[in-house]
Amino acid sequence: MRSPNNHDVAFWVHETFWQIVHGTDAEKNRNLQQLHKAIDSLGTLVAPDQLDELYMSLGRKVWDAGTARFRKVPEQKRIKRDDLIAWLKERTEQILHPAQASGKRLQEKMGRALLPEDTVKAALEQRRYYLQEIRRPRYLDTADRPFIEGEIAACLLALRAKLDAGELSEDGVQFHSHCLQQLHQMSISTQTSKEIPKSFLFGCMYNITDRCLHRFTRAEP
Repeated sequence: MRSPNNHDVAFWVHETFWQIVHGTDAEKNRNLQQLHKAIDSLGTLVAPDQLDELYMSLGRKVWDAGTARFRKVPEQKRIKRDDLIAWLKERTEQILHPAQASGKRLQEKMGRALLPEDTVKAALEQRRYYLQEIRRPRYLDTADRPFIEGEIAACLLALRAKLDAGELSEDGVQFHSHCLQQLHQMSISTQTSKEIPKSFLFGCMYNITDRCLHRFTRAEP
């Protein structure tokens, strides 16, 4: 019996690559280590659960390529190196910054802080700008972004700690304004020495808030 490409069993035995593994768990752990190294080489850090999610996505991509019919969709049968690297960068970005277009959690937190509706709408718009910028950078070098986001997160953490400790006697509206002022005054030096748009700084804060890592009210006991 021969395949549609006129190959028989002898051909496939010759083309087979034999690899001995000690079990599916051992193989998965080995693959996860290799995947972690690949992501690290891109200058990105992911949490264990995010790495698992990325591994499952990669497994599905390989499965789809393996089951694709070459005669019908030849472009889907082979996974090219450059295409895979581009996919890995994009998928990692999606996992690190999930595109929750509605910003529902951000709206809820700003609502609890009693911020006016027009301020909430402006915050959602700033967040949308930020998400667009990190997907298709126009102003910032991608190598600068993790550092900038880390500085923003650290600034917000310090402000939140003061609020929770009672060092700041501010309500939600006042604390929100305080956060914006602090970000506006931040001095961050990038590798390219480009000025960081305030819309990026503010949008990053609102996205951090939407990810449940910031708030504008004191922590509840």
